[in-house]
Amino acid sequence: MRKLLPVLLLLVIGILAIFFLPKFAEKTVVNPTSSPVKLTKLKIGIIETVSLLPYYVAKEKGYFTEEGLEVEAIPMQGGAVIAPAVASGDINIGWSITGSIIQAHDREFDFKMLGGGTFNKPTPDFQQFLVSADSDIKSPKDLEGRKFATNDKSKTGFPSLLLEAWGKKNGVDIDKIIFMEMPFPQMEAALKNKQVEAGNFVEPYATFAISRGVARVLDDAPLSSIADRFMVSGWFAKKSWIDQNLQLINSFNKAIEKSTKYVNENPQELPSIISKNVKIEVETSSKMILPFFDTVIRSNDLQPLIDGFVQYGYIEKNFPEQEIVDAKIE
Repeated sequence: MRKLLPVLLLLVIGILAIFFLPKFAEKTVVNPTSSPVKLTKLKIGIIETVSLLPYYVAKEKGYFTEEGLEVEAIPMQGGAVIAPAVASGDINIGWSITGSIIQAHDREFDFKMLGGGTFNKPTPDFQQFLVSADSDIKSPKDLEGRKFATNDKSKTGFPSLLLEAWGKKNGVDIDKIIFMEMPFPQMEAALKNKQVEAGNFVEPYATFAISRGVARVLDDAPLSSIADRFMVSGWFAKKSWIDQNLQLINSFNKAIEKSTKYVNENPQELPSIISKNVKIEVETSSKMILPFFDTVIRSNDLQPLIDGFVQYGYIEKNFPEQEIVDAKIE
């Protein structure tokens, strides 16, 4: 009998553990003043860029958890990959430039922009046209006949729309510019090696090129050639999914509202957050020009883009901006 006592003791402990220890398969958050809260899973597609600064803050500060969400973020290579994943239901919410959602709507996808996003702002802006530091290019008109780096020369999307609008505003015949297509990270080297004489730079690559003496600014706010303020990029989801998950959308929007407010009110903390999440040194991130972050979509925040896509033949017909917005336009 004595030999059986240790075995019986272990058996009793095992039974007690089954009934009284917490079940780790369920994701819960324990609040000392209330009962455990179950988190609802949400899958989102992201691009690892400074434009997602409010997302990084929401993750670090626990704003998603506060709203009852367990967010799984999947890094993806741009909207061309994210949009099909949202359409198929592989992810619930994605990040995209607004122009891609406008074109998707023209092809009858039921995507809707949510509240949080990035907006252009008055000079200086986070997207700039740069020229070689030793270039003789002094004005926009001087670009005619010169090689210009762009991430897309297809004349079908937002980069081309920007160049069309900028050329019209500045009296430049863009058909006389020699466009060289390349990714943003390669533009500085192309400028330094004289493969191009100018280019369309976004952050952090504009700061890299300027701080290393490779480039200087030709236009520090080219986006304003489209409108003084418009929604450049933001979160989106399928309308059919939104309609079935209103509480989830509400919770996600609340978390992004909190984080966007934090971003706008605590600029001194942003360089370290950027450095940690986008792998840019704090010294560089502190010099970068960030977009304006907002969760309010105002009247005409999208319409200038839609009008431009129609004007230059990138979509077939015009439509009111509310058709692609799942938020109240103020």
